[in-house]
Amino acid sequence: MWLFIDGENSVTLLASAATQGILRGAVTSAGSGAPVRNCAISVGFPGGAKIATTFSANDGSFQFGALPADTYAIEFSAAGHEFLQVEGVVVTAGQVTVRDATLVPLPPPPPLATLTVIVEDLDGNRVGGALIHLDLADGSSREGVTDSVGNALSFDLTPQLVTVTGTAPNGAMGA
Repeated sequence: MWLFIDGENSVTLLASAATQGILRGAVTSAGSGAPVRNCAISVGFPGGAKIATTFSANDGSFQFGALPADTYAIEFSAAGHEFLQVEGVVVTAGQVTVRDATLVPLPPPPPLATLTVIVEDLDGNRVGGALIHLDLADGSSREGVTDSVGNALSFDLTPQLVTVTGTAPNGAMGA
């Protein structure tokens, strides 16, 4: 038996306990088999509205109780993993349906570029205590100071345009 209750901006669908089932499972990461925590799991109709959403626990487990018996699409969305949609999941009245999911990890972020800066005077001697300032194309900036013997400074950055300025302890500047 179905009961429709009109709301201000929605319609709530209620079903009697005799027509409901439970959907549960676990979400793991492909390759490692590690549980995927805080994965958003939505149940709905293929190409249609979602009727329930939950999040996986620390061990990757999830459960939807009291779903109306029907055939559903389940969507899994977790940080660092590809989105997964599974259609044709049948929830049977009075039964527990188990549907585990294995998510594919996304490729790692692009590698960092290392920028190494050496401050030398006009005679080719390294300058200790020089302030190095970087202005990055993404709007951020970084700074560092060479040590007392003028060893090089290295900055790990995402590849982008960088403007470098250096100020020696005596106030002399260079770019």
